[in-house]
Amino acid sequence: MRNLSRLLVTFLLLPCAVSAATLTGQVFGPDGLPVENARVGCRYEGPFVPGDERCVDRTDAEGRFQIDDVRPGKLVLGVKHRHLEPQWVNGIIIPSEGDPPPFRIELAQGAILEGYVLDSHGNPVPGASVYARLETQDPLWFPNGSSMDADVSGFYRILGLPAGPHRVIAISHELKLKSEETSLSVKDARHRLDFALPETVRVSGRAVGKFGEPLADVRVSLAPELGGYVFNVRTAADGSFEIDGVPAGEFRLRGQAPGLGETHPPLPVQVADQPVSDLTLRLVPGGLITGRILGVPPDDLKTVNLSLGATLFENGRRIVSVKGTVDENGVYRIVDVAPGRWLVHANWNNGDDVFEIPIEVTAAVRTVILDIETAED
Repeated sequence: MRNLSRLLVTFLLLPCAVSAATLTGQVFGPDGLPVENARVGCRYEGPFVPGDERCVDRTDAEGRFQIDDVRPGKLVLGVKHRHLEPQWVNGIIIPSEGDPPPFRIELAQGAILEGYVLDSHGNPVPGASVYARLETQDPLWFPNGSSMDADVSGFYRILGLPAGPHRVIAISHELKLKSEETSLSVKDARHRLDFALPETVRVSGRAVGKFGEPLADVRVSLAPELGGYVFNVRTAADGSFEIDGVPAGEFRLRGQAPGLGETHPPLPVQVADQPVSDLTLRLVPGGLITGRILGVPPDDLKTVNLSLGATLFENGRRIVSVKGTVDENGVYRIVDVAPGRWLVHANWNNGDDVFEIPIEVTAAVRTVILDIETAED
């Protein structure tokens, strides 16, 4: 009797199995023929939750798809093919038992967007990518746009655009250039849009040491103030550097080398329609911020998820960040810090405990000792 009671209790505590459904269907094109290699996916209606979507890879040669293990609920089904207009089916009800009937999805031709991508001199830019994104679409779920690369003549053609407002941009990853983003209202069968990438110039200069000596193999970077492509080069034996293909704008110039503090001029580099030359990066021996991590036994350092570093600020603006290291004895080191106002920061226990304190590193005082004490429970 005791064993029977235990068996009965165990049975009652088991969760009831929820039957899973299978979605099937077939995708056809505007010509009535099956569409192969279309991407099919579904998600539950309501706010998007990453990981809560189910997708088959592609439709087969007969345009058929099958999505297994779909739990009961209300779904949105989406279909996209590279050359056809995407299609959505809303309000699909998955019953608690059984499968819904097979779906027949018909994709329309969609609009065509075509044109040329040229440089500032009118020459074609092969390999430039043109991206068109529908503004009214949820970006957290595919399909979120279309793209096509330009051919050797700079010509591109994007097929299957849905009607509605789009944002279109041309980007050359090779040249590190991009056009202005353009608004396009897709309502006709065919649209023409040409792009001219911005004009560029050369930025050059020298990296020198504390006494003006040339520094070879310094990593020089030129980063746009408003974000975008970062140009990276290394200095030659005489300390010189040249950066080609730089568009107009404001840039932050930086130099970095082992044992030297990362350096930048106080003012941004202004680039217009003329080359910029005679820039100077002066690198001095890097400073050291060090100390001990107090309040955590050395054996526990590996279990507190410690993150440690320092950030250089100038006029309230973040310039550069440097990561630190901690040894088995709880001694931390942040090396190669340039003179300036730094904010030492550390957090542990996944950010629940945070330490921040400003310090000053100068050419005269290059080693700063600062102990970091964790918060008590």
